[in-house]
Amino acid sequence: MESASCTLQYSGFIFILTSNIRVYSGSSGDIVSNTLNYASVTFLEMILEKGAYVIQDLPDTYNGYVYVLEGSGTFGENQVEATPPQ
Repeated sequence: MESASCTLQYSGFIFILTSNIRVYSGSSGDIVSNTLNYASVTFLEMILEKGAYVIQDLPDTYNGYVYVLEGSGTFGENQVEATPPQ
C-alpha cells in the first residue's frame, strides 16, 4: 500500500486543502501500488478535509462505486451527491 498526504498539484490530481490518499491497488496520480492483479483494479482510500476535492482519472471502461463513511460528496460527470450510508 502506498500513501501520500499533500497540498499540491500533480498529474491526475488537483488537491485543495489537505488530502490523504492511500493506493491499495492500481494508481493515483504519480503513486502506483505494487499489488499485482489479474484484472485492472483501482482501489483507493481518500480522506479529505471539509471543502477539499480530488479529481481521479479513470478509464471510461471502468465500473466503480464510492462508499462515504462520513460527511458527503459530489461524484462523477452527473454531479451525484452521496452521504452515509450510500
